[in-house]
Amino acid sequence: MKLQYLAVIFVIIIMPMIIVFSEYMNTQIGIIKTEQIYDAKLFDSTHDAINAFKINTINSTYYAPQSRVRNIEASVKTFYNSLLTSFQDEGNLAISMKSYVPAVVFTMYDGYYIYAPFTNILTGVEDKDEDNDGVGDKVDDEYKNGKIIDGLKPFVSYSCRYEYNNKKYIITYSMDNYIFVDVFDKVSNKHQSKGGYLINGIQKVGDSYKYDGITFNKNDTESLKEKIIGANSKDIYYYTLFDGTKYYYYNSLKDNGEKPAGQPNDDDYIFYIDEQRERHKQVVSKKNNETEFMEYYNRIFNNNYAYLYYKESYEFTKWLLEGGIEVDIDGDGTKDAGQNLQNLTINNIVKSENYSGYDFADVGSIFDSTTSKIQYLNSNFNRHRSDVIRAIITTNLSKAITGYKLYSKTTGVSFLMPKISDTDWELLENNICIVAFMQGINVKGSDKRYNSYCVIPNNFNKEFVDENDIYILTTDTTYTRTNDNTIKDGTKIIQNKNELGFEPGLLRMDFETREDKDGEFYNPITLNGNLYLESYTNIAGASEINGIEKIDMYRYVEDYCSDRLKKVYYTALGRERYGSFKYTINEI
Repeated sequence: MKLQYLAVIFVIIIMPMIIVFSEYMNTQIGIIKTEQIYDAKLFDSTHDAINAFKINTINSTYYAPQSRVRNIEASVKTFYNSLLTSFQDEGNLAISMKSYVPAVVFTMYDGYYIYAPFTNILTGVEDKDEDNDGVGDKVDDEYKNGKIIDGLKPFVSYSCRYEYNNKKYIITYSMDNYIFVDVFDKVSNKHQSKGGYLINGIQKVGDSYKYDGITFNKNDTESLKEKIIGANSKDIYYYTLFDGTKYYYYNSLKDNGEKPAGQPNDDDYIFYIDEQRERHKQVVSKKNNETEFMEYYNRIFNNNYAYLYYKESYEFTKWLLEGGIEVDIDGDGTKDAGQNLQNLTINNIVKSENYSGYDFADVGSIFDSTTSKIQYLNSNFNRHRSDVIRAIITTNLSKAITGYKLYSKTTGVSFLMPKISDTDWELLENNICIVAFMQGINVKGSDKRYNSYCVIPNNFNKEFVDENDIYILTTDTTYTRTNDNTIKDGTKIIQNKNELGFEPGLLRMDFETREDKDGEFYNPITLNGNLYLESYTNIAGASEINGIEKIDMYRYVEDYCSDRLKKVYYTALGRERYGSFKYTINEI
């Protein structure tokens, strides 16, 4: 009887529980699988967007703030087109998918953009007479006051406010050791603004500057060149990088980019490749403006950017931290002493709505260099820099996402900023990235709402020069990373400067295949008849590459590289950074 009772209990009680539990587990597994499918679709769409940004960046040698915005907007369109297409397979209407994307964020070099809906408050333009015909013109519907539109919100810089020694400071950080400083002296009522790279360890020796045992002289010049494909020619052209744009020299007698034997000709000119992949000819010609032409000409054939980089970094660092360089603050002809921020801490931070409620980590003296150089990854400066970026993104993004319910057509969804992992924050704080958020869409087969995000970095960009992106040319016509063991142990030999005309280190992006206006692809680094290809160790990424997870590139070069490799690396890093675009360029 007891066995019969147990059997009855099993059939009546236990068996239904097993069935219910099994159904529950199957449902949960189905939900997880569906969420993984959604994750993949979100990742693919975000990846398509970053690829669009990359392609637009690579194929033009021209760079300006307007082009950056256009590239971002084109990237956003690619994201939405890809997202709408992929989720139509899940039975969703394309028109409704935008309601599930509260924000798309683009982290740039010195700030970020949020693409999200907002209420336009433009006023006083509907009756503006644009064509001067005496009749007020109606503006496009999307520009009307009170119209809800999707678009890029105003650029937000990575800025933090401080008060110290009777002065107010606004320091704008970036993704490397470049900062821009606004100073207001409350005693003298004087204001000044300066930007520059912070580098510890540079020594001034006469008119030269020395860093890590490598001396940079004013007369140590380079002449850079690369292959371009343009109208009716495929030639090597000399160039210079200035404000993020590559300017090329055209020899009118040779009808190519060859350097003249003597003085340049009257019809010689400077050009760049525009966003339509065409030669934007005659930026300036010798005939039209010889003074301006010769400025470009000397930058191209007597490039001493590396020297200027270490010179100006030395002066800026000394001005900001030691007060050792005097400058004319207000242009009255009187030089004023520099700053002395060596003891600035988070206690000097002034509250701001851009980081309200954020708890900054106490790193001690922000610009301390006694335990670690400012440029090192683990320095107090870099820890605080990352914290400022995280604080500003967190505060403004949280407001954008939580406020999305005012614009979304989706009901019953509370839009909240998800917790971003520390790994993803590290990407956002140190790389050009796209991060897309998707919330509120029903997980098919359940009543659960999907809530996730995707972060993808862009490793090919013109925004800034990462210290890890300097690649070395070798005598076997390959290029590889600076921390490749085959260079360190002598297996690969560094190319000679005299053969190329410049120290054989270039930015990673320079090696990428480009496409001309006719759809023809070409490799720009084709020098002296040799096409430089990526080395096997670079592609395979095996043990021949020294990892920099525990030791950053600055320390690797200082501790493990020969003087020859140091010279190449530091020259290339300084040259590329000096020529890059800065929104806050200032000279001391």
